[in-house]
Amino acid sequence: MSDALTSSTPRRGFIGRLVAGAAAAAGSTFLSRNLGALPLSSPAPSAAPSSAEWDMSWVDRLTGKHKQVFDSPEIVQGTALTQTRTWLNGYAAVYGAKPSEMSAVLVIRHAAIPMILNDAMWDELDLGNALADKDGDSKPIPRTVLRDPVSGAPARRNPFLSRNMTGDAKYAMLNYPNAGFDALMADGVIVLGCDLALRRPIGMIMRREKVDNATARAKVLANILPGVIIMPSGIFATSRAQEAGCTFMNA
Repeated sequence: MSDALTSSTPRRGFIGRLVAGAAAAAGSTFLSRNLGALPLSSPAPSAAPSSAEWDMSWVDRLTGKHKQVFDSPEIVQGTALTQTRTWLNGYAAVYGAKPSEMSAVLVIRHAAIPMILNDAMWDELDLGNALADKDGDSKPIPRTVLRDPVSGAPARRNPFLSRNMTGDAKYAMLNYPNAGFDALMADGVIVLGCDLALRRPIGMIMRREKVDNATARAKVLANILPGVIIMPSGIFATSRAQEAGCTFMNA
């Protein structure tokens, strides 16, 4: 073993190291003393929101041992729904987890927001075609062709509902027939929609029917899929789910 007093290290360097070490130790003590007075993390938000406008009861439903939030800012052939069902299947297969032991949150926001509109709205707005069109007068933006699961024609009904994938659904975009919103919510999956993103279908109604924002908004909200909970934004919804213990997956 090398002896510090007899090693080839110059004495000045050795003393300098001692001084530096003492300073580091003192600094460490100072930092630990001061950091110890600070909270290591922000406290979880209060269970009681300050505004009754938003339904936060879904947070109390996150009681499963396994928790996951899927963030879907784009449609991408309904990838988020397939991922959610895949996650549920995986925990059931490996751990024998029951639906009550798995808490999944699916956040639909940004360009994916038409996915949570019902059949009537898909038909009225001809979303299968409208979502494939170019944005205004700009260059065409490549988009997924949204086909009816059975006929293959541009969808005039929501193609992300399991009830619309009955029979020979050879054009279904989802990998599982039970990966639609209706089937997932029946198994306890929480679906949250972004209020900010609703501006897109609201704008479509305003232009189509020559009505004001309030009228168009009321119509859109009346045609949201049953069970979907609207949050101030998808960003907030995703963050709140993580604070409640969900791990994150970007769809």
